[in-house]
Amino acid sequence: YLGLPLTLAGVGAALKLEEQKMSEGKVLIRYFSVPYGFEDDVPQFHSPADAPDKWAVFKAYNKRDVETEMGIEAKISRFPVPDFVWDEYHLDQEINDRGILVDMTLVENAIAIDAKTKDYLRSQMQEKTGLDNPNSVSQMKGWLSDQGIETESLDKKAVKELLSDSDDDITDVLTCRQQLAKSSVSKYTAMKKMACSDNRARGCFQFYGANRTGRWSGRGIQIQNLVQNHMPDLAEARFLVRDGNMDALEMIYDNIPNVLSELIRTAFIPKPGYKYVVADFSAIEARVLAWEAGEEWRLDSFAAGKDIYCE
Repeated sequence: YLGLPLTLAGVGAALKLEEQKMSEGKVLIRYFSVPYGFEDDVPQFHSPADAPDKWAVFKAYNKRDVETEMGIEAKISRFPVPDFVWDEYHLDQEINDRGILVDMTLVENAIAIDAKTKDYLRSQMQEKTGLDNPNSVSQMKGWLSDQGIETESLDKKAVKELLSDSDDDITDVLTCRQQLAKSSVSKYTAMKKMACSDNRARGCFQFYGANRTGRWSGRGIQIQNLVQNHMPDLAEARFLVRDGNMDALEMIYDNIPNVLSELIRTAFIPKPGYKYVVADFSAIEARVLAWEAGEEWRLDSFAAGKDIYCE
């Protein structure tokens, strides 16, 4: 709430505490608290007897953490967190505990379809270019150079420019590369990892994650950053993916990674008898800040329906 760093070491340094967090902790946590191997699927850990000297430092490290926390408490206790922030935190915990229901059938089939599609795209690129690894930037640049095309980069913008002035073969290869680069589909994998036994993904919100503004931030699936969907036949496409109907998808759509990307939002489903309502307040922060600051010209611009960025 005070805008201090989000790590114990960072806060200790910022507040110039006498008892600072010990730097040896990471190595010791890895040694004592992370399995070094498995025996009959049972994780094996180091015991204090394995390294008495390290164990002594590890205990001192844990003790120091508590001392640092007590030092922080002493420094910031003069600035109590307002009740309304605690109310928001309580709401956050309810939301994270309840979780978000995920359509796991859609998720599983989307992951499978994505894997098949990418295998096909890679084979197409290999066939057209003769390259061992067409995903390699250096190999692809070399191939393009052989075709008389020099480029410094193969990022999204560069590929888009190349596509605007290329022959059919090069266009096909670059289009395949574009589709392979669609990383938003990885959100389905994140959903699968985060979903519990009741198919609810929990812990998706980090309270006060942006601690200069108090905004929530995302964890895991990153649900504050989802691809928008503009497909006119979204429901039909969703049905085909959920059904795992690869043949129909290939027949109807020429860019399956894009279809999967647009369906990400639809993987979140309400419980039976309920529905989701989507709302987006237009320029909400710019409007509220103008009102808070008494900036009348901005309020008048909004009231008149003008574009605030142009104004």
